[in-house]
Amino acid sequence: MSTVLDPEQEQVLEFLVEAYRRSSERQPFYAAQPANSHNLHLAHAGVPRDHPGIYPADIQTLSEAGLLRLERPDHSTWRFDLTPAAFRYYATMIERRGGGTRTVEETTHSYFDSVKFVSRHPTAFAKWRQAEQLLWSGDGPQQLTTIGHLCREAMQLFATSLLSHRPSADAPLDPVKTVARVRRALDSVPNYAKKALCEAMVAYWGEVADFAQRQEHGAQKEGQALEWEDGRMLVFHTLFTMVELDRISK
Repeated sequence: MSTVLDPEQEQVLEFLVEAYRRSSERQPFYAAQPANSHNLHLAHAGVPRDHPGIYPADIQTLSEAGLLRLERPDHSTWRFDLTPAAFRYYATMIERRGGGTRTVEETTHSYFDSVKFVSRHPTAFAKWRQAEQLLWSGDGPQQLTTIGHLCREAMQLFATSLLSHRPSADAPLDPVKTVARVRRALDSVPNYAKKALCEAMVAYWGEVADFAQRQEHGAQKEGQALEWEDGRMLVFHTLFTMVELDRISK
């Protein structure tokens, strides 16, 4: 990508893209500059009320770079939308930093040992990684349903992999029955305290599996439009449950 932004402007673009994705509907950003402030104060559903605002020159630079479609209806009002190039730059920026995996893993860094987990469950992690990369690379309902499908596949692959480490003759053969398969894999885990935790994690796993199925089908049954935040939650909790179940199964 030929466009190169300063770190401060990349932070502004990152904030705007993620604010846009937090909103439940597509809408432009509006901004005005109070007399006692050097910053533009934003009006948008995805922007927190206490946000300190954005320096006007950064908005101008993003517009000149083709990342914003800026309008000035009058001297005091700014109106702008993100362009497709903004989302492409955002995806490139995230990948340059180490990818969305790093963003998710940083929040769980204290317990997540990627080397050991990937070595034990390589196919499940690879499938999850596809979902995670898709989360940060674009936006739209089709993307979100695909993320749901990929996370369901990752969970199925993980259950199969977990059973290879802790075999159980009572486990269902159907890979779709991930809750029962994971439960059977954990049957032989020693220590009562761990057994209680296993039961709680299996219940948690079942909720994540239901969430993945809902997202794969576009939340048609619930009649609610999927949002980018749904994808983020699913990607995070899919990884979290797989990592924790792997740890307590040892």
